[in-house]
Amino acid sequence: MAYFARFALLVSFPFLLAALVIATVSLRAQQPDQRGDDNAERFAVVELFTSQGCSSCPPADKLLGVIDDSADTESLPVYVLSMHVDYWNRLGWADPYSSREFSDRQRAYAKVLGDRVYTPQMIVNGRRAFVGSQPNDAKRAIDEALATRRVKQIDVKVEPPQKESTWQVAYKAANAKANQKLIVCLAVDMAPNAIPRGENSGRELGHHGVVLAFKAIDLGESPTGKVELTLPAKHKAGASKLRAIAFVQETTSGAITSAVRTDLPTARDLK
Repeated sequence: MAYFARFALLVSFPFLLAALVIATVSLRAQQPDQRGDDNAERFAVVELFTSQGCSSCPPADKLLGVIDDSADTESLPVYVLSMHVDYWNRLGWADPYSSREFSDRQRAYAKVLGDRVYTPQMIVNGRRAFVGSQPNDAKRAIDEALATRRVKQIDVKVEPPQKESTWQVAYKAANAKANQKLIVCLAVDMAPNAIPRGENSGRELGHHGVVLAFKAIDLGESPTGKVELTLPAKHKAGASKLRAIAFVQETTSGAITSAVRTDLPTARDLK
């Protein structure tokens, strides 16, 4: 708990400052000479590339949890996504949340950003990448993201599931461009689970914002539509939070230009 509290002290104060900045800007937006702010948004999409098979990753997983909790406490538009890569699976423990899709996504980032592939890696709004366990780097990147105003581009509506743990997300993108994609994720918080093998053998690890369903849509071809996402059967139970996070991303630069989060009932709530 002391370790977790230390991260909380490092992260919460800058988030409070960011909240005050946002509040100030919001008040200023009500003045007559501030036009067009009704369609503006500020956000930080925080992606963590991690693995249960990596001994360096648990501090980053905890930091992501602190970021998530602090954002909820301060009502800040900070959206965390834990993307578990699969290239650690061959080294003694197969991460149950891992996907080749996330490994490929991280490799694509490496090409766009001129970076290398490593874990833990945190990327904010598709442009700022750093070692995922570094709270100061995370604070700077998130504060910078929250200080940047962007034109709102995406609206989504999540419809109640027609069958167990399958959700339909209706979306509409304004001014969609040929080089933009809409990324829609279902993410959950996972209770700690024991790791019997690999570099984290004997530990219990929990995670915030674990991405379990992921779809990418070419907005140049489909600026309006619906997408269906289903949670894997083995992950339906035990989610403390379930949220849909959708964001617009440029394929050439990796920059995320618009984002929204919708909180959903858990699988237990739907029973």
